[in-house]
Amino acid sequence: MNLQAPALDLSGISKSYPGARALDDVSLRLMPGEVHALVGENGAGKSTLIKIASGAIQADSGTVSVDGSVVANASRRAFQALGIRVIYQERQIARDLSVGENVMLDRLPGTGLVSWRRTMSEASERLAVLGLELDPRSSVRGLSVAQWQLIEIARAVDYGARAIIMDEPTASLSRVEVERLFDVVNALRARGVAVLYISHHLDEIFHLADTVTVLRDGRQVFNGAVAGLTPDQLVNEMFGEVSHTVDRTDSCNRDGGPAISLVDVHAGTRVRGVSCEIYPGEVVGFTGGTGSGTTELAALLVGARRPSSGSVVLGGGRRLRSRTGAASAVAFLPSDRKRRGLLLDKTIADNLLLGRLAVPGPPVVMPRRQRKVATMLMKAANVKSDSADRGVRTLSGGNQQKVIIGRWMEVGTPVLVFDEPTAGIDIPSKMEIYATLRRLANEGAAIVVCSTDFQEVGLVTDRVFVMRDGRIVGEVAGALASEQRLIEMEMSA
Repeated sequence: MNLQAPALDLSGISKSYPGARALDDVSLRLMPGEVHALVGENGAGKSTLIKIASGAIQADSGTVSVDGSVVANASRRAFQALGIRVIYQERQIARDLSVGENVMLDRLPGTGLVSWRRTMSEASERLAVLGLELDPRSSVRGLSVAQWQLIEIARAVDYGARAIIMDEPTASLSRVEVERLFDVVNALRARGVAVLYISHHLDEIFHLADTVTVLRDGRQVFNGAVAGLTPDQLVNEMFGEVSHTVDRTDSCNRDGGPAISLVDVHAGTRVRGVSCEIYPGEVVGFTGGTGSGTTELAALLVGARRPSSGSVVLGGGRRLRSRTGAASAVAFLPSDRKRRGLLLDKTIADNLLLGRLAVPGPPVVMPRRQRKVATMLMKAANVKSDSADRGVRTLSGGNQQKVIIGRWMEVGTPVLVFDEPTAGIDIPSKMEIYATLRRLANEGAAIVVCSTDFQEVGLVTDRVFVMRDGRIVGEVAGALASEQRLIEMEMSA
């Protein structure tokens, strides 16, 4: 490894697709032992740059150099052999294989036949680097999403790595696991490994990064040291002037009773004795660390999971028994929008009109009417696209989430449950989604936000329930729910 040459040097990179220029003359130099942050809103070009930097796609113009040598027309495997490793935002886990096999997936030892003894031994070494106490012979199916993420990081941590690219690596991690990841990143830096770190969490950038590059609309608009920058300056470089406030008008209506209630609900060890009432016109948050039970609670609220005891009661006293019977009363916006919330091979219009199929009454079938309704819902949800006929796969994460929200707007579902509503979404899109949630509440909907992001629930909610180990351990008004207070409530329980 040449410590004087850049570990990874992207110079004058441009890339176009039909009708769009993804990157325009972007340069980024990653030095050994440096943590270099790459930031920008969804659609700014970060994903395209990562793909070019790892050999997944080829640039139209510009050069890519590794350790001082230009690499031309090389494959992803060739980049891996040169020590360029990528941890993608979406999980890359083979669920039918063991922990050890997943850790060693791209470099199974042996000549011709795989040496399983070496596979497990080397996997154990990589896991030990992260301090992970996982049995390499165990199945990954029983592990959490957070553990899957750490297995992917263990896969990338190779003593021959020159540069590791991390795309939103903390999206599924608890605070303890985030701290562990930070320790790993600092250890990599100390060994002379370069880290390209992509994150929407500015606190992570200021905690870890030495240098930051900002992309906006496919162009590089800033490159410099993190020292001396303030969060507001960095946000302005990324987006221009962005409002960080959400109108929190009190629209809660308690006169007609709760829109949905939980009565001493238990679900195994993940939800234990939860009781609360949620009223029309309010936004209620459930928060806690990964594994606190918020995701399981969301599944119970929409009928995707049945409680082992206790009950979920809809407005009017009707007990929620299954998802089939709840479709017209409770809408669900899952955390994994691509796998569980969208039909990625369909158009924006197709996805927007899915809500019609979930409620009683005739679906929209006339093509002209479909287009009119879809266009109206795109506007109402602030989905940024020139046509409802475009594939939903082409949208940024924020706009895909808006499509799911828009799906339920015309239906008028009285309760909407959001599980991690803005995971992996840029700051402007987050603020737009928060404003939409408040607008829906003002129109009389009961909104439930299940999120491990303490800043999020404090910003958008009227009330916050803090969970730990499946139990509610505290409640606080949204206006008083600072991140520090929520952490203290969780830790003191």
